[in-house]
Amino acid sequence: RFGTYFPPAVISSTIANPGQPYIFRMVPTLGGVAGATRVTIRGMRFGFLKYHPDSPIGKSCAVSGGSSCSKPLCNAAPIPTCTFGMSSTTEVEILDDKTLVCISPVLGQRITQSIIVNVEFALDGQSFSSSGLAFQYNPSATVAKVEPTAGVVSGGTPVLVY
Repeated sequence: RFGTYFPPAVISSTIANPGQPYIFRMVPTLGGVAGATRVTIRGMRFGFLKYHPDSPIGKSCAVSGGSSCSKPLCNAAPIPTCTFGMSSTTEVEILDDKTLVCISPVLGQRITQSIIVNVEFALDGQSFSSSGLAFQYNPSATVAKVEPTAGVVSGGTPVLVY
C-alpha cells in the first residue's frame, strides 16, 4: 500500500521466524544489578493460552511416553522465559498476545559501570526471539556520606546525601 512504512526488522523477522515471538518495544530499558525491575514488553505471537495444556493443541500433544512433538507448536507445559544477556527469568506474565511483563533477573556480577545486555523472549523457554532490544543494568548506588548526621525530632531537616 502506497505511503505505508513497514520497519525492515519486522518484515525480516516475520519471514525468517514465522512461529517465534517477536519483540519490538520495552519499558523501562534500564534497572539495577539486583534485578526485580518490572519490564513491560510489546511484540507479537505471545499466545500462551494457545499452548496451555487444556487447549486443543495442548491436549493433542502428549509429550510424555516418547512422543515426537516439536517445540513450540506441541508443548504441553510451556515455560515462558525472558533472557537478559546470559541471565534468564521465568517470572513472566503474559497479559495478552502482544504484551507481557518480565521481572529482570539479578545480573550475577559486580559492575562499576553500566552494562548493556540483549533482551529476548521464548514461549517455550527454548525458541527465543532475536530482536536485540537493549536493557541497561546500572551499578548499585553507594552512599559515601550523609549531612547532617542528626536532626530535630519533629522532622523537616534538609539532608544531603553524597
